[in-house]
Parts: sequence; C-alpha cells; structure tokens
Amino acid sequence: MVGLASVLAVIALGACGADDSDDDGGQSEDSAAELSSSLPTADDLGLEERHEAEWDEAADLLERDLVIGGATDPSELGAEIDDAGFQIAVGSDLASEKLNVRLRAIQFDSEEGALEARDLLHDEDLKSPCPDACIVSPIDYKLDAVPDSTAVHHVPNRGAVPPGQLAVEAHHAEFVIGPQLYVVQADGEPSATFSEDFDELMGTVYGSASDAG
Repeated sequence: MVGLASVLAVIALGACGADDSDDDGGQSEDSAAELSSSLPTADDLGLEERHEAEWDEAADLLERDLVIGGATDPSELGAEIDDAGFQIAVGSDLASEKLNVRLRAIQFDSEEGALEARDLLHDEDLKSPCPDACIVSPIDYKLDAVPDSTAVHHVPNRGAVPPGQLAVEAHHAEFVIGPQLYVVQADGEPSATFSEDFDELMGTVYGSASDAG
C-alpha cells in the first residue's frame, strides 16, 4: 500500500528540485524577485522556512515539489500547464512541528492561462494523491474569503492507519490574481481545527498576494 504519508515525506524531506541559476538575465531575476515578494514570509505565518526555490519548467515543479494525483504523469500535466502560458515559478517550503506548508507563486503570460492552470491543479487535488489505496479522501472545499479560488480538503479515512504510516490531514488551494497563480498545500497531523487554521493561513497568503498586486 502506498499511502499519502509516504508521498508527503518525499515532499517534506526531498527539498525543492529547482534550478536556482538564471539563464535569462536580469529580467528573469526581476520577475522571480517580484513573485517572491508577493508571498508571505515564514514569520508572517508563524512557521519556519525549510527551503525556497525557483522553477523554470512546470514539469519539475510538479514532479518533485507539489502533491498531484498519484496516477498522474507530471510530464504530461506539465505540458498542459506550459500550454497555458507558464513562465516561471517561485516558492518556499515552511513547517512547524505538526504542519508542512508549500507556497508557490507562478507567473503566466495571461490571466486566462493562470485560470486554466488553476483548474488543472484543482482537478489534481480532487484525485487521490496515492496510486493505490490511500489514508485520505479528497472533497471539494470552499474558501469564501479568497476570490477566484479553488480548494480541496483531504479528509483522513476512518479506521486504523496501516503500519509504518502516520495519520495525515491536508488542504490544497489555488487562487488567481491577474496573470499570477498562487498554490498552497498544507498537510500535517489531523486536528479539530485543521480547516479553521488553514482558512486563517489562506487569509494571510491572499492578503500578501493582493497587496503586492
């Protein structure tokens, strides 16, 4: 059985597979810096920063650094996101003792492309993150305070957790401001306030992005 906990362990421990080099000169550096400045800091969210990175290829972002459907080919999904006008992505991995958070800001060449990619990623969020049996079930989730957003709650399945795995709860969300797509994935120890805490976190992320816009 391949469970979500093992998927998330790869995300948390593997570090971002980005190429931090800049092959496009100062313009690319400026774009990345501007995107990064639109994301909240670890201090803003009361978390510790574990890693930050930049991605030039959508497939690299999907293959190692975001949770997508367990049966999805990241290269194929990356090609679809490239077709939507992907230009560059930046982000950071943040954590506390009981929570992992992945923040991503992705630049597209148009708002229409950003919306298209948002919907592609939302479709992935609604798929099981495991290729076989899983310890969570994804359901649609509403972020009332974040315009142009989609979200999913990965609800822990009832019953005993298989040996070698940890109980996990997660939320994934995406929202668009102009040609920028923001992606947030949070996972950690299940709790009665997990969704409430995620809503609060999303309010901070949206506030930072909208202030920058």
